[in-house]
Amino acid sequence: MLKRLATALLSSLALSMPCGAEPIDIALFDIAPYASVGANGEPKGIYVDLARRVATRAGLEPRIRLVPFARVAPSLGNGEASMSISFATDALSQVSTPLGTVLMVDSVLLNSRSRSARRVEDLAGFRIGRARGGCQDLATQPQASFSLQDLSSFESGLRMLELERLDALCATREVLQHYQALTKLGPERFGPVTVLSRRPALLLVAKTAPPALAARLGSALQALQAEGSRMRD
Repeated sequence: MLKRLATALLSSLALSMPCGAEPIDIALFDIAPYASVGANGEPKGIYVDLARRVATRAGLEPRIRLVPFARVAPSLGNGEASMSISFATDALSQVSTPLGTVLMVDSVLLNSRSRSARRVEDLAGFRIGRARGGCQDLATQPQASFSLQDLSSFESGLRMLELERLDALCATREVLQHYQALTKLGPERFGPVTVLSRRPALLLVAKTAPPALAARLGSALQALQAEGSRMRD
């Protein structure tokens, strides 16, 4: 069902924007390939496309801002944004309401050549690279026997992993594939990939948003889900 939704949301079918559509401010976590600044200075990426399609289907004009992960929840809480797409976190649950799942995302570990952890229990003594504030699957583990190292970028993380200055790199599958293609550091340079979890990327609306706005977005998401089902069939 979720793959059907993604197919509908990311299809090339153009949706016309109503004249004088009401704007909606959207805050998205700035990380490729989900959301980043394109060559023309405009936001691009998986979540950008998803957010635009939902907003447009609701008859709204999407105004997208890219922010650090730590700024997504405050943006929804202080009125800077009314909508986002993100994983669930304690901070986001306090300021937003989930309207539904738009995509399922695998959180993974890429091992170095000399490592082959298959379970969390195998990570004793590991140095694991992550984006700042990321890799919550491991960050929330009690009495962790491994260390998490914040990275300046995933490009540098992959190079550190190739040189075995890290034992593993924590990311989502899409992020890992994006930066491996960017750096041309293919799978043969590393050890196996370990799947930590599969998590839903949620369409979120600020709790301070008018109920009518939440209803419009929810209806738009449901319509796109139904459309995706028909397209897949």
